[in-house]
Amino acid sequence: MPRPTSEKPPLAYAGTDRRYELVELLGKGGMGTVFRAHDTRLGRDVAIKRIRIEQANGAGFQRFEREAQSVAILQHPNIVTLFDTARDGEGPFLVMEYVQGESLHNRLARLGAMEDAAAFAVFEGLCKGVSHAHAKGLIHRDIKPSNVILDRAGTAKLLDFGLARIREDLRRLRAAWARHLPAPAPACTPARATHAAPAPSTPPSLSIAFPVARNSAPGR
Repeated sequence: MPRPTSEKPPLAYAGTDRRYELVELLGKGGMGTVFRAHDTRLGRDVAIKRIRIEQANGAGFQRFEREAQSVAILQHPNIVTLFDTARDGEGPFLVMEYVQGESLHNRLARLGAMEDAAAFAVFEGLCKGVSHAHAKGLIHRDIKPSNVILDRAGTAKLLDFGLARIREDLRRLRAAWARHLPAPAPACTPARATHAAPAPSTPPSLSIAFPVARNSAPGR
């Protein structure tokens, strides 16, 4: 389905069959570029995340693949949905849900702190999205205002799972680190007990979600 004739010509195309018309640059970072695109087959707008050509091999591509594999198993209203992955002459790219809105980072920079109710709604949405990811065994590891997008209704959606880790992988990493750490003291002295850190009971991504929302509130 073609785009409305009133829109500007596409900047470029994505896909070997030129299925996706790239119509607007949404953002650019160290790993890649994100466009608003029009899916000519299904007649809807999507977001295209294209990896930089210099990142198409090695660690950059591994992060790109990890994001695709992570998001593919997640279906939640507070997480941006992945529709497809593809490759063309410019390299691999992700086809994702296009969210009309802005990042939490841009929202705070533009309007300042949110009212308490709005900040709490952001926090609640992040908690729900993060909890869903944890239930699937994924730890986001990079929750920050620039990785949270707010749609026009104010719903918070989490994106960019490029640094996500499967929980079992983290357990193996911790076990490997522990083998190389000094053995703990046989007894805990009162001085050590005073400064001992409590055992974490909250998943790490959820612990980070609270400061993100808290810093959105007035006076922060």
